[in-house]
Amino acid sequence: MIVEVEHPEFGLLREVASPVRTAGSNSPPAPAPRLGQHTDEILSGLLRYDAARVASLRASGALGATP
Repeated sequence: MIVEVEHPEFGLLREVASPVRTAGSNSPPAPAPRLGQHTDEILSGLLRYDAARVASLRASGALGATP
């Protein structure tokens, strides 16, 4: 199923909707994240990198551009 989703940066997009449906869940489709959008959250939360290490990785170019 194709759905139209409003993306804050790119406007109206057409995306493939998830085929998975669960009882009691009726959340509207959300736009896909931008490349690198959650990098800092993953590094600091999931991998427990401190802010200095994340900044060092970013400064070295290992993480690409700032999201």
